[in-house]
Amino acid sequence: MYPTSIMNEEVEKLLKDLNKYNHHFIKITKNLVKDSQEMYQVDFYVIGIVNRSLSLLYGFETLIKSNNFNAAIHLVRLHLDSLLRLSAVWLVDDSESFVKEVMAGKPVAKLKDRKNKLLSDSYLAEQASGIFPWIRDVYKTTCGFIHYSNKHIYRGIRIDKVGRIISGKISKEDINIQDTSRKEAIECMIETSRCIILFIEKWLNFKKELKHSVRIRIRNNREDNFH
Repeated sequence: MYPTSIMNEEVEKLLKDLNKYNHHFIKITKNLVKDSQEMYQVDFYVIGIVNRSLSLLYGFETLIKSNNFNAAIHLVRLHLDSLLRLSAVWLVDDSESFVKEVMAGKPVAKLKDRKNKLLSDSYLAEQASGIFPWIRDVYKTTCGFIHYSNKHIYRGIRIDKVGRIISGKISKEDINIQDTSRKEAIECMIETSRCIILFIEKWLNFKKELKHSVRIRIRNNREDNFH
């Protein structure tokens, strides 16, 4: 049974809102593979993003409900990583070649965009922040959890008003975690999921335009054959 201390109404509602994205991810992937005769390398890249997203959402919800915020917050950074790596598809000259190199095992951070800039995490975050400004702060904050920092130290100690350490504790469950922190983390997962969906929709729209332009070229070629 999950600890009841964290399951206040606001946290529970946000988790339900987050859970809805499982359906959104599955639905949009069905649209992606609807025409199996017209699949691109980017489609498989997107499918990988969706699979990772579904796993992270499940893991995040499980950890929050298990009173394990310290582990759950790491998944916020990983989910953001999926968004950043997906955004890279629109920064390169040839998205198909980019995906082929990634699928061959080349790290995204070793590849370059159309401006000849390496696609490092920090660069991707900066570029994506131009579209979604919230990414900049979330990236910096969550990096502080991925790498051991003062954020981890202060999770297990209590400080008095003048800055003196008055107690310490070790535990596999949450220590000194407020519901506001849980809510912020869930909101980040929701917003990241929303933005991933937006990028996938953008790719779907591009595929439709590409399909339409190909049909026009084929039709024009056929008409030219009669002249």
